[in-house]
Amino acid sequence: MSFLDTAVASKIAALKALHYDFPRANDLRAGIAWMITDYWAKASASQSFEARGLMVTGPSRIGKTGEIRHQLDQLNDGSTLMPDGRPARIVSVMLKGTMSWKDLGVHTLREGFALPTSGRMTQREIWDMVGFH
Repeated sequence: MSFLDTAVASKIAALKALHYDFPRANDLRAGIAWMITDYWAKASASQSFEARGLMVTGPSRIGKTGEIRHQLDQLNDGSTLMPDGRPARIVSVMLKGTMSWKDLGVHTLREGFALPTSGRMTQREIWDMVGFH
């Protein structure tokens, strides 16, 4: 006897693939749009600058991660070009609560830039790999 009902599983999979924009999605989109607009303006000035970030908080299991991924997929589709001609891209790194800021740098290099990293790297070595000083 099989425990898998493929007909039901197929319908669930189709429903899971759908995306519904909750009203809060507009606030997230506005935050991402400002972050990208601010970055683009600063990058076009060809001077050193600090980029802005966006923090999303809320109760567990309300769809924050799904909405963020959905909007990042839209941004990362290659249609938004930065001043240097490269497509805009936001890297998302999920960290466990026990990780440090150094772990954030190591994981960002590895997952976002596909650069070889080591847990023994210093903070300076991490930033030097991507040209930040």
